Amino acid sequence: MPKPTELYLIRHGETDYNIRSVVQGQLIDCPLNEKGREQAGRLSDALAGVRIDAFYSSPLRRAVETAKIVFAPHGNPELTLIGDLMEMSFGELEGQPYGGKNEQLFAELGKRWCSGVFSDRPGGGESILDVQRRSIRSIEKIVMQNPGRTVAVVTHGRLLRVLLSTLLDGYSLETMEKLLHRNTAYSRIVVDNGNFEPLLLATDEHLSDSVPTT
Repeated sequence: MPKPTELYLIRHGETDYNIRSVVQGQLIDCPLNEKGREQAGRLSDALAGVRIDAFYSSPLRRAVETAKIVFAPHGNPELTLIGDLMEMSFGELEGQPYGGKNEQLFAELGKRWCSGVFSDRPGGGESILDVQRRSIRSIEKIVMQNPGRTVAVVTHGRLLRVLLSTLLDGYSLETMEKLLHRNTAYSRIVVDNGNFEPLLLATDEHLSDSVPTT
């Protein structure tokens, strides 16, 4: 029987697009801002004493930059980049604001997700089901390759909502909006015989004296 694997699932640090509530998705490949780098530094300090055996990230710049800061105390380890860990693609909506002319669109999209409709492809991008398939595929592969090890993964907010709402008991895609992640919030998950048990869920204690981010 495979040994349990421990996962640290981390959202990237803040970007200027987060502050402006602009859709980033996959095509807006922006860096962290100053606060985002500070957040990553705080998480780096918080996890410096944790034994981590393998390091993974989305290939998008905001995730890679976060990973390099967070994992620096571990000897600047080799970072494995996985395309399936990228944020949801919002197609032609990327680079546009969530509010203003798009406010009603995103409100309706949220209602449809809460009612169990996951086939919509906003802006001609991906559907929630597309994100679910590739995120589960990537995590299952990581777990299979790392039995008995501790693994850290840096990825994105929407993908984390989809992933965790699928894997954890008591959640579903219809309730994924309950899984809020501030920038650099992380979840600590033990995977044992195919069961995903949360020890920490979207914790952000390392940001306790920071202002919340979008």
